[in-house]
Amino acid sequence: MLPVPEHIVKSLNSLFYEFLWGKTDKIKRNVVINDLNKGGLSMIDVASLLKSVKAAWVPRLINAENDDVWTTIANHYVQYKLYNKVIFKTCFTSKKSLPWLNNIPVFYQEVLLSYNEAKSLPKDAFEENIFEQCIWANDDIFVVEKEKKKLLWFKSWLKSDIYYVGDLRFINGILDEQYVYHKVKDKQNILAEISQIKKALRPYKALLQNHTPTPMVVPFVILNDKPIYTFKNAKSKPFYKNMIFSKCERSRQENFWMTLLNIDRNEFEKCYKNKILSVKDKKLAEFNYKLIHNILPCNKNLKKWNKVENSKCRICDVEESIVHLVLECQFAKGIWNDLSNKTGTNVNLIDIIIGQHSITLNIIVSLISYAIFKEWVDECFNDKLRSNPGNLKSIENILKDRANIYKMIGSRDVYDFINELY
Repeated sequence: MLPVPEHIVKSLNSLFYEFLWGKTDKIKRNVVINDLNKGGLSMIDVASLLKSVKAAWVPRLINAENDDVWTTIANHYVQYKLYNKVIFKTCFTSKKSLPWLNNIPVFYQEVLLSYNEAKSLPKDAFEENIFEQCIWANDDIFVVEKEKKKLLWFKSWLKSDIYYVGDLRFINGILDEQYVYHKVKDKQNILAEISQIKKALRPYKALLQNHTPTPMVVPFVILNDKPIYTFKNAKSKPFYKNMIFSKCERSRQENFWMTLLNIDRNEFEKCYKNKILSVKDKKLAEFNYKLIHNILPCNKNLKKWNKVENSKCRICDVEESIVHLVLECQFAKGIWNDLSNKTGTNVNLIDIIIGQHSITLNIIVSLISYAIFKEWVDECFNDKLRSNPGNLKSIENILKDRANIYKMIGSRDVYDFINELY
């Protein structure tokens, strides 16, 4: 597998997102790559996908038999069979930190870098498992020389079976120099090396305290919060999931809705199941997705996108936000009041955004919200004023058209509910 130039990766990513949004992204890419149940679209991240394929070479090398000829070149350059395969337990993510990395082919550089990126730990997890952390080539264990970050790599210590922080002895959080002096066989630069190790571990003094080395088995990687000691396969999917997890962000709109609705995140996340995942009607699910992410066209958003000059509602003469459009406008209020009079169902904003009723009623609320939006679109494009106030008769054609679709896909309860309204 040849290295893919960075500009090609960026072009592929841009191609996908241009198809999704057009020229300008409406939602951050690190949000869109998230799972559907967390507000994303499970969109592929090309860079992470390519890196995960390269990362999957490491399990293949680890699982390979000693006499497998195809591993000869890899072992020649990477020398991973030396020092108990410690190279696969390092945590460096930049080849600038390790000068010797420039001496091996670019492909194997990218395999190591991709593998380490896929298994990188957040700071709290690193500190929680401090004694299992590899001392060598670790982004979190370093010294600064001439204003440059330098990672440690002492072959004499590696030859003496010192791989992890837990292989050292600490007294009151300070490295026991006598222990190291007796443990390391080649003492040519021992004093300078001890000094560098002490500097690198100084930030973790409170975590180290009194520790005596004990035999330990350190995992190669933690995937899906589970330590992996022996790879059973060489699939790239677990590495891809780890990379995406570290990249993913939550939509800023989540905080907006949680504050407005006065709910916590656990309560808010129900909207993704109620309004998107459980909805078979993809047109309706798309509408709900845009509604939840606050990217549904309305005059406020259109003005922000430089599409219109006036952000006010044509009926109410106040700023037309998404909340105003689907709930507070006189046209929308009339429809919801009409629904309440006919069915006894009082709809509020949390019903529209989160959904807290049965699947059928959640779909009905979403369908009516969608119909209110479609009438607004019709007004914008055809200069056809909506009635003031609105009523269920105003959106009869839209609802009955959608009802027929639900009848065809087997959702008879939605079809019957809508027909009973008229």
